Amino acid sequence: MYIHKTKGIVIVKTKIITFQYFQVVLQKEFKENDQIVWKTKNVFNFAEWLCKQQTEGKIKKNITVKNDFQGNLESVINSKSNPNIWFARFFKLRDVVPAKVKDGIGAESIELDEDEYIGEDVSILYDDSYGICMLQKNRFSLSYKKIAEWLTLSCAEGYRVCLRPISDNDLFEKIRGRNIRNFDISLANLKGMENAKNSSLDQIIRCAKYFDGATANIKIGVGRSKHDKLNGSTVGLLLNEIQSFKNRFSKAKVTISDDNDSNIEVLDLLDIIISSNICISLNEKKILDFNEVIEKMQKEYNRKRGELSELKIFPRNYEKNI
Repeated sequence: MYIHKTKGIVIVKTKIITFQYFQVVLQKEFKENDQIVWKTKNVFNFAEWLCKQQTEGKIKKNITVKNDFQGNLESVINSKSNPNIWFARFFKLRDVVPAKVKDGIGAESIELDEDEYIGEDVSILYDDSYGICMLQKNRFSLSYKKIAEWLTLSCAEGYRVCLRPISDNDLFEKIRGRNIRNFDISLANLKGMENAKNSSLDQIIRCAKYFDGATANIKIGVGRSKHDKLNGSTVGLLLNEIQSFKNRFSKAKVTISDDNDSNIEVLDLLDIIISSNICISLNEKKILDFNEVIEKMQKEYNRKRGELSELKIFPRNYEKNI
């Protein structure tokens, strides 16, 4: 939500940030039938790793990971209210610089010193009680796989760190019977679906084939009408198909709401990592306030913690990091 700019007034907007949940584990390399496989050994002591970054003076220091990317661990904070909770802020550093554009003048290069970069941040909450981290999703910054590569630099040969996604295996059951306001799906390949006569998308598939189309994108919704929802039985058939034949879809998102339409949520059915959406205020042309971010992360994690603790995850007990 944007507030219109007025001279002399600070412009504030709200930004919805998605956080996903992972368990930080240590894996060991094995060889089985001449194939290399990685097996989880125990929970990785991420809290110890964060402490070492502080004691070894690596905070705010640029680091190159596998000649693949550069990063900077800008902040590490241990919660005062719960010593098992840690917060960290990572940056991905970019040397490909965007342009700044001014009305009536056009584009100009952003001038950086030789040792300066454009930084894209991700914030992490880590709970040492369960080895679980809550990681900000930012497609311009570090993915969970890139952060795992960074942590793996501390491991001996034959070991690696992995951020294992905590999947919401009950997601489909949770949304059945809910108010589904729209769905947005893309069919990856219509070939091989000639016999999908019992499909909820049968008529759409036949329409696409009438044009000799190989792919299709379908978005159907109730519009702006409040308290309306799509046909439950038909959408239920569609959910069955997505759950059983994920390889047919390149996108599958649904928008659901509660009975009062006061809480609307978009769910990605092909990415079922447990997640949370947090609303953060953002001053125009300023980076996120890390203190506000961690305060809201802590509040949301406290709400989510019971659900996470009931899932099947590795025990917290870990050996000394390799």
